[in-house]
Amino acid sequence: MILMPRSDDTIDLQAGLKVEGRYVLGKKLSSGGMGCVYEALHHWLGLTVAIKVLPRSALENPELLGRFLREGRILARLRHDHVVQVFDAGQLPAGPPFLVMERLHGQTLSDRLLAAGPLQIAEASRIAAQVASALAACHKLGIVHRDVKPSNLFLVHNTPQPLIKVLDFGIAKVPLSSADGGTLTDPEGVPFGTPAYMSPEHIRAWRTVDARSDIWSLGAVLFEMLTLEKPFGFAKTSIVAESILTRALPSLSDLRSDVPPELIAIVERCMQKDRAARFDSADALVSALKPFVIN
Repeated sequence: MILMPRSDDTIDLQAGLKVEGRYVLGKKLSSGGMGCVYEALHHWLGLTVAIKVLPRSALENPELLGRFLREGRILARLRHDHVVQVFDAGQLPAGPPFLVMERLHGQTLSDRLLAAGPLQIAEASRIAAQVASALAACHKLGIVHRDVKPSNLFLVHNTPQPLIKVLDFGIAKVPLSSADGGTLTDPEGVPFGTPAYMSPEHIRAWRTVDARSDIWSLGAVLFEMLTLEKPFGFAKTSIVAESILTRALPSLSDLRSDVPPELIAIVERCMQKDRAARFDSADALVSALKPFVIN
């Protein structure tokens, strides 16, 4: 296998090369801070997959490496229609590890919102219900995602019914007894995650969050799907954090007049600052959303 160094720290793999004797690499699908994703063919089974490869720097970055391995182990345990599947893992001869995942065709929810604007009420409710269903499966295993946001939600095209997949479990919280455990370090005291979607307790003590923090984040995503606005903006981390901790949730009805009061109430309940006042489970949120979902 030929590895071609690049200045952006990613690893370029030549199309047509074999990985571990069974995956034939195809085109590069994406590239970013967490490495590159390639299309590949399992040449024994004829199955098209995606292979995610970490950048070279991961070998000197225990934090990044730990997040990557954590994601693979978590996804290997989860089997749910709305969670991306991991089939295999390994390590390239040059060192960086890789994950073999299902090949998804479509776009992230963030790209969909950028292209199409606010979603129809039924579509937004259906997406939120599917994500809540995935989160319920995670929570039953003691897993808290901690980074639910539009760029981590993937809308799959060419399926009989609209289908969404939850991605990126790299900073998920797992049970202490789990083999996926280990602690993520934050030497500067800054919580991992995306400020615009963090619950108040995530901001205060992110390692102590429970399933209700994911419910807050999903409420923020639903708010954005309906209005194209992030509830507390997308400014500097400190400004957004202060707003989440101290400001009231903006009025959704002021931003969009056709959203039913009952659906607004669901968003508001998801985003109560006191987590005890939120839905007590993702399953309860699924049930609350059902009247707004049109199949």
